Amino acid sequence: MEELVIINRNTQEKSFQNGLVWTTCLRQILFITKDELNDHKIYDSDLVFNSTEALEFLAEVLCGLKSPVFGETEVFGQFKIFLDSVPASDHLIISPRAKWIRFLFELVKELRTDYIKNTGSNSYGSTLRKLTRDVSGLSIIGAGQLATEILPWISKNKKIQLHVRNTEKYEELSVKFPTVKITKLFSEDTRFDKALIIAAPIDNADLIAVIERTQDKPEFIYDLRASGFEELRHDLKNIKMLSLSDFFGIFSEDKIKFENLKIKISHIIQQRCVDYSNRSEIRPNGWDDLCL
Repeated sequence: MEELVIINRNTQEKSFQNGLVWTTCLRQILFITKDELNDHKIYDSDLVFNSTEALEFLAEVLCGLKSPVFGETEVFGQFKIFLDSVPASDHLIISPRAKWIRFLFELVKELRTDYIKNTGSNSYGSTLRKLTRDVSGLSIIGAGQLATEILPWISKNKKIQLHVRNTEKYEELSVKFPTVKITKLFSEDTRFDKALIIAAPIDNADLIAVIERTQDKPEFIYDLRASGFEELRHDLKNIKMLSLSDFFGIFSEDKIKFENLKIKISHIIQQRCVDYSNRSEIRPNGWDDLCL
């Protein structure tokens, strides 16, 4: 296959200055070729993977083996959305037509079906459903992938408000979630329910200002942002809160249970990726680019 190189960097580190980058709440991954590697500064904490190792790492990420939530489903959906946003003409190595992408998707789907499905709580949504079981009204800030992944888990028999910044998404969201009340975030009449879920990278100052001016304040805040929690907790001392790190603590309780399964899946991924990289192909039209 084409010499794919990926650089994995923690989201707390400096962002990549250029190139094709996929970002999640835990990591940012830069996709480049071997020839482009010298164009980027590598930090000591960065992880660089080439070719087969890059494929193995991505498969483990998409299977949820690198996530605090074993087998989490959101990360695979986020990667699909990222892939759809890539201009095929500019990035042939990571276009949806790339053979290694098709192989990766088939492998991840197979492993999820055979080993990960029905292993227990494996998403933020399922955990939030347990935490808010006795809450009748929920407010969610955000309209992106994370928010829409969470909604189906928590919307049954509950009054849900979805607070969004982009009003252009109103119609699309109304069709997808007809029972959810959709409002503009930080408008003069913004009011939050008893429980508030933050599923978008919003500014603390605006959020705190809205909460402080309302009489009925949320009693619980579930903050799924990668940063900003400590400031929020300092300014809203009377509200119970869980941070992203707290969620990771909840997920870690299942860590021992899933450790052996994770090792088994990793071994399968390693062997399948090696077999894929070493495969022989018949090319009637000559030595075409293997990434296509």
